Amino acid sequence: MTIRNRVRGLLRSGRQHTVIPVLTLLAGVAGAQVVTLVVPRSYEATASVMVVPQKSERGGAAGLAIAQNLAPTVARLAESRQVAADAAATLGLHEELVAGRIRGASEPGLQIVTIRATAPTGPRAAAIANAITEALGHEVGELRIGGESPIATELFDRAAPPRTPVTPKPLLNLALGGLAGLLVGLALTSVRNRFDTRLRRPDQIEESLRLPVLCALPRLPRRPTTQALPVHERPEVAAAVGSAVATLSVLTAASPRCRILVTGIRDSTSVDLVAGLLALGFARHGRSTTLVEGRTTQPTLARLFPGSERCALQQVIAGDRVPEPVSGVASLAVVPADPIGRSFGAQPPDSERIGALLDELAERSGAVVTTASPLLTGTDLPVLARHADAVLLVVHANRTRKGEASRATLLLQRLDVPLLGVLVVGATGDLDTPVPAAWPVVQPVHGVRQYGVRHHDVPAGAVLAPPVPDTSSVPTGGRLEPAAGTGPAAEPDPTPGPVVDPQPVRSRSSTQPKPQSPTRARGQATAPSPARSRTRPDASNPSRLGAALNRDRT
Repeated sequence: MTIRNRVRGLLRSGRQHTVIPVLTLLAGVAGAQVVTLVVPRSYEATASVMVVPQKSERGGAAGLAIAQNLAPTVARLAESRQVAADAAATLGLHEELVAGRIRGASEPGLQIVTIRATAPTGPRAAAIANAITEALGHEVGELRIGGESPIATELFDRAAPPRTPVTPKPLLNLALGGLAGLLVGLALTSVRNRFDTRLRRPDQIEESLRLPVLCALPRLPRRPTTQALPVHERPEVAAAVGSAVATLSVLTAASPRCRILVTGIRDSTSVDLVAGLLALGFARHGRSTTLVEGRTTQPTLARLFPGSERCALQQVIAGDRVPEPVSGVASLAVVPADPIGRSFGAQPPDSERIGALLDELAERSGAVVTTASPLLTGTDLPVLARHADAVLLVVHANRTRKGEASRATLLLQRLDVPLLGVLVVGATGDLDTPVPAAWPVVQPVHGVRQYGVRHHDVPAGAVLAPPVPDTSSVPTGGRLEPAAGTGPAAEPDPTPGPVVDPQPVRSRSSTQPKPQSPTRARGQATAPSPARSRTRPDASNPSRLGAALNRDRT
């Protein structure tokens, strides 16, 4: 299951980082295809002529040198408007269809001039190129380029109709469009990751909120017909809920009752379903569990557990009915809230009455799980939290933003509620390496394990549990009174003895209003405590006795 979760986490992380680049890549390819279809096609035909001396001047080396030097001039002359007009007149075309579509080129040391003509069709491009070669020969003869050593042009290569257009180029357009789209997608992904504050991974949630992630649930269905039992039967859901139940059993072992309150941040879509799954987890582990719907404004437990509407919250509070087990799970009882005036006509009970019901059910049931309104949109959480032994916060991965989650955690901290951890919905990640500072700090107090949770403003290393009072100075037969709220009172010792407070034992005089200094006079008789009698120096050794008295004075 761990390897499967890792693979799912990698696939989900890769999908989150590749969705935008892939979409922009496809958009770039589609745009390139549109450009290819919209841009008109253009064909290019190539012809070439050779610049040579006139026949009367041939045979001399000087004539060949002059022809080579004048080849660039002939190439430039091929692009002139006069030559284009002569070629258009020969072909019977408008001059604008030929002018500007001719390019002439030559290479140093060669007598060959290359002429390229472009047109919407291949045959027309070839016809224009051949017409330009003829018009260029006439124009060179009339201008007598070369002076006393005139030159002429001779057809060297005739143009043929091209089969493929030179523009547009589909493959080049697709490559450029895809590359541009990919670059844009990577830039957008980087910007999104820079400014996106949504919580995505369990380790990120632990590090940001400084709270332990008790379980990471996969995506839960949000259909109106969703039921809790079929969802809990999914292996990945059952495994995650079982892990959360095992962790809660350890963290709440010190409390004589187990009242768990499940709440959300802003969206309450999955809070009731998560609470139902948690209650099913306790019930599947053989613990008698009662699920109570504390959010009465929009009740949904009756839909999640069909048949539970026979025993509504109003009836249980009024004493008309008792919670009944749901069909299929004998150790789970569900108490859904009844909407206003639907069947019983009674107004929904207030939070105080629901809290009193939680206390009553906790005395009879092994575990009580209840729901509350979202922290940032509801008002019943502070009252219900006073009747809870553990508060769990539901965070939706890829939907909950870090600012809202931090604000909700801070509000819960200000309420001084027993916030134990986070239940993540929509994420499947490994919880093998949690953030150590996010997990509860357990301290033994009066033989009972107490737990607390570190929050944002609690310094590292701070002990949230009450300190253990020092009992080493209590005389034999003494009795220690426990502080209020720290645990049950100690059983009275049958041996009579003085009653002392938890502070270090100090002898009090009946004639002085304030306690006497710990430093004793040498002649004053005091009853040494057992703890100090083991370390008190021998009076027979004057040096050791003087050192002890000096230390007491200091």
